Amino acid sequence: MKTKELVPLVLDALAEKATVKDVKLKYELSEEQWNRVSKKAYEHNMVLARKKRFEDQAKSNVACADLSTINQMYDAIGFLASKALCLPTDITPYYYDVMNAYRKRQYFNEKALIRFVQKLVMNPTMRAHQKLGRFNHFSAFKPFSKYIDASLASYYRHNYQSCFLTLAPVIEGVMLRWSGYVGDGPKPQFEELRKFFRHGYKRNPRPGNPLFYRLFSYACDEILCKHFYLNSQQGVPHEGFNRHIASHMISDDNFSTKENCIRLFVLLDTMTELYYYETYCHDYRFYLTHEEVVGDYSLYNELITEGNQPSTIETKLLGNVC
Repeated sequence: MKTKELVPLVLDALAEKATVKDVKLKYELSEEQWNRVSKKAYEHNMVLARKKRFEDQAKSNVACADLSTINQMYDAIGFLASKALCLPTDITPYYYDVMNAYRKRQYFNEKALIRFVQKLVMNPTMRAHQKLGRFNHFSAFKPFSKYIDASLASYYRHNYQSCFLTLAPVIEGVMLRWSGYVGDGPKPQFEELRKFFRHGYKRNPRPGNPLFYRLFSYACDEILCKHFYLNSQQGVPHEGFNRHIASHMISDDNFSTKENCIRLFVLLDTMTELYYYETYCHDYRFYLTHEEVVGDYSLYNELITEGNQPSTIETKLLGNVC
């Protein structure tokens, strides 16, 4: 059967909740064949999604981001990714308009940009909802929930060295679990991980919310390939935001900055959104009650208060790194 004949069959099967494994077995597809078929299926599904969005945006009773708005979001994401950043996945298009206006300013202040992202991403409410609604439930993230919390505790106490070095390996750990690797058999190669979000179609060519799946895949791919997983012989990552530099301490430059810790949390949060789209799992954030959230929220605020004291153990040992 030809690829173009398989594409609608594959998409229909996935729509009926068949797994990728089931589809590959049913049509006896080798990895090489699946790579070709899944890519075509993904592209075809994007065409269908754009067509449906074009129809929906013309309906007065349907609220959705129109295609021109999504294109403007790409402009903002491209700019942010050049700084190894992204915006939270659950904000309104207004924030992307703010970002597009901000990037066109005559005098660009990256510190102000980081503060803007920090307020959206690092506040206790956001962090508690991510932990209790996603990290504790999504199977690829769940084994690392305690490490994520440990890094957050370090962040709130201004111990950015411990925060960065605790959280950086989690990015790879999540991708390994996501790809099905749990310590047995051949481990995915570096290039596979570096291009993990460029090849998401192989894991599921029919993800949920396809237009935004592509948008956030683009963001993660840019951040990984051009910064975090950039080969140190092939370029310079933005502000030292690089796994290799951290793992091997190959430079005296300070990579474990507050800004780079924020970049890690932004990347991790965006990865949860893509996992949600790919796997169709439940997003438990929608079901959290005040009683469930208030405990962690209060503890995070307590950490912030302690970290902001004029003389903490961290400041005595590490200096003032606010």
